[in-house]
Amino acid sequence: MGSLSEPVAEEVDLALSRIKSKPFKLRLNELGSFGDAHRARTVWVGLEHSNALSNLHSKIDNALNVLGLEREKRKYLPHLTLGRLTNSTPDDVARWIESNGQFHPLEFEVTRMMLFSSHRTSKGSDYRPERHYVF
Repeated sequence: MGSLSEPVAEEVDLALSRIKSKPFKLRLNELGSFGDAHRARTVWVGLEHSNALSNLHSKIDNALNVLGLEREKRKYLPHLTLGRLTNSTPDDVARWIESNGQFHPLEFEVTRMMLFSSHRTSKGSDYRPERHYVF
């Protein structure tokens, strides 16, 4: 969402608090990375397709759009970030995934969503939980 003024942040909080969902299950299913042909920036674990998660994403996206916040232009790729990289090539990451990517899919139940703020520091981003919304 970028940097938000306090009044807009309060509107976002209210909009998210109005979103209804039932608890649902998600399953981790693959390792991957984001970056370009020269430098990998992020290693992640992907999530198996879930209609419940897609519906929740649409509700969030629509609620934020009503507030005038711009929709994300990148394709939605549900994932959990494992780490951010500074000096790794895609080949380095591919070798790491090949040697560490043998994992058993993990299933877990989603019972809430959380809103985080991100603050850049000299050591990288600091993510702080701001609110949680229980289903």
